[in-house]
Amino acid sequence: MMVNYHAIGCYVTSRGGFSLYNTQDDSSLQVSCFVLLGENDVSDDSNVNLFLGNGFSSMDRERKCQFPVLCQAYHESINSFSPNDFFVMQGCLQEEGKPSLKSVVSLLKLSDWDSDVFFKYRNLIISQVRQRLNVEWHRQF
Repeated sequence: MMVNYHAIGCYVTSRGGFSLYNTQDDSSLQVSCFVLLGENDVSDDSNVNLFLGNGFSSMDRERKCQFPVLCQAYHESINSFSPNDFFVMQGCLQEEGKPSLKSVVSLLKLSDWDSDVFFKYRNLIISQVRQRLNVEWHRQF
């Protein structure tokens, strides 16, 4: 589904909030953060200048300055390694054919042990764990 995140951001700004956007333009999965502050700065139609030029951008910048920790956390978590980066990495692992158990466990850790990721690789995990257990069992006897 096509979504105009800029329009949503303008609406949020017009309602006294601000927006944070993913800076990765090539990403197929866009992540945005819209924060409503409970203030309604642009509720009347008399301030039309805010809709022209950089009015919304400057209001967003001013409001973001009040929340530096939120902005830093958003940019560190989304722009340093975004959900799109995770999906690209997962796709590369699937293209590998039969990835190692170590690779799958690393992906699970990165996904914070997501059950959907585990479910995708469950057969591979079960078979490789079973093989390792058999090898260890034969070493002991």
